Amino acid sequence: MALAKGIELNMIAIIVVGLVGIAVLLMILYGPISAMIKSTFCFFYENVLKQKADFCAYTTTSSDQVTICKSKAEECTHVAEDDDEIANYIAAYSILCWQEANVKVTKNTICYQIILRTHPYYIDEEFFTYNMEKGNGCEVLENSKIMSSDGEEVEYSGYCGTHDNIVWDVSNNVIKDQSLILIKYDTKLNKIVISA
Repeated sequence: MALAKGIELNMIAIIVVGLVGIAVLLMILYGPISAMIKSTFCFFYENVLKQKADFCAYTTTSSDQVTICKSKAEECTHVAEDDDEIANYIAAYSILCWQEANVKVTKNTICYQIILRTHPYYIDEEFFTYNMEKGNGCEVLENSKIMSSDGEEVEYSGYCGTHDNIVWDVSNNVIKDQSLILIKYDTKLNKIVISA
């Protein structure tokens, strides 16, 4: 009798574990984190391994699109159509990340991810900083030093404050064919890190 109860308890435990596993699998495949997992996989597959896959192909419309998604896999709603607009989005979300981090962040965190569905852009840190300066963003988030497209750290030619609060961690120092841009806050450096 005790053996029968032990078998029943084992069977119930196996069924519960199986149901939880199926629920997690369905959430990964069809839930809100599926897009984030797919974009992360495709980012590494295309940018690190330099491979192309039909799975990673994005559907495009007649106009160039950029969608911005908060890292918590909320709906992607914003669309940009030129270099200035995407540079402004990167600047705006970097400033938001900086403001949020200074209030409540105690560990390294990814604030936002920007998913590029097409790649008509050529944005280096100087162009990004120029757009931030033009929009008065430098009053909130300073960026006095920039990474040139040659990979050298130089003083920014305009005026974007006296502190360097942004790390430009972009492949080949230029955003041009990347699929994913991450805007992060690094607690050790106390800086915003823009990775692509």
